[in-house]
Amino acid sequence: MSVALNNGQGGTVQILTPPDGPNNTYFLGTIITIQATPNAGYEFTNWNGPDAGLLDDPNAAQTSFTVDGNQASYSFTGSFVL
Repeated sequence: MSVALNNGQGGTVQILTPPDGPNNTYFLGTIITIQATPNAGYEFTNWNGPDAGLLDDPNAAQTSFTVDGNQASYSFTGSFVL
């Protein structure tokens, strides 16, 4: 399972949880933590994208989700505003 993060204009996003396997893959049951960091003058607003509903708190800059095995990849986008 893989994770794709996209950052909107105004900040950066990263995966804080190290991969479980080769090619940046994660195993079933792994709790993955992601972090959004706004650039100077910007504020993080929320995570969106097709899988944002799986996040523990899509409105928190740092949040987590658990790999459930129902899909091969997950995608999240961090949103920022001035």
